Amino acid sequence: MATYNGGLYVRNQILSIIGQTYQDWKLIIHDDGSTDDTLSIIKELVHMDKRIQLIEDGMKKNGPGGNFMHLLQYSDAPFCCFCDQDDVWLEYKVKAMFDEIQRYDNTIPQVVYANGYTWFSSKCLIGSRCASVFPKSLRELFFFNGGYQGASAIFNAKMRTCINKSYEYIAMHDQILNLSGVIYGNIHFLDKELFLYRQHDKNVTPHIVQNVKERMKKAMKNNKIPVLDKSYFEGIRAFYNVHKGNMRQEEVQCFEEFLAYPDYAFWKRIVEIMKRRYKSNNSTVYLLIKCLFRPFIL
Repeated sequence: MATYNGGLYVRNQILSIIGQTYQDWKLIIHDDGSTDDTLSIIKELVHMDKRIQLIEDGMKKNGPGGNFMHLLQYSDAPFCCFCDQDDVWLEYKVKAMFDEIQRYDNTIPQVVYANGYTWFSSKCLIGSRCASVFPKSLRELFFFNGGYQGASAIFNAKMRTCINKSYEYIAMHDQILNLSGVIYGNIHFLDKELFLYRQHDKNVTPHIVQNVKERMKKAMKNNKIPVLDKSYFEGIRAFYNVHKGNMRQEEVQCFEEFLAYPDYAFWKRIVEIMKRRYKSNNSTVYLLIKCLFRPFIL
């Protein structure tokens, strides 16, 4: 768990982990310099449950992605989950995901994603499922910004070794795990809703739109919001620079084609989307609409 000024939420999240039906776990927490009561809440819960460990190593200002990636060095468990500070896990989340990943060959890198529900706690409202698309190819992931939610994943020690590298830039840990799942060929999806993804005005990632109509309206209306945020584009570039030596030739070519995309003129970009069959929300047409109305990156 990576924390930063999460005092309003972190207690409920940790208590939801303590309440899991599967009890053989260890929670490792690193704080990124909170100025609220986050640390005092965590220390109180550390004294209550010895399975909770707070890492105080003096490292600060990594941002959420860097903080999560920094935490990987402290884990030696056979399986890991990223844990956001402001969600709530349903009591069977760990058990369901642990059972699912054990179905696969864990002598090689594996990652399993589940689903969750958006949760508007201030309105006492549980919304739609967090994810409606499940990308398994690079061309589906490139325009996915932060990627599939890291807090919905469980991954094995082999995958932890794959992603635990030194990157010149980290947009989000989710993106690194998503791309690794595709590159190393073992990404799976469990069709169950296992957590509540809290939506509030301090979310690091944007709120999840609740239906197709809202998604299309956003694509056409928000002409100042880029199709792909520059930070995520740079995250893809940084990932490629680290992992290209382990990629197949067709994957290298796929990355290089994409990384050249911002240099193209407007109509060349449109042609490239159709030629390469890039997708957003599992749709090339939807991506074309976004690109027609909005810039590619800031």
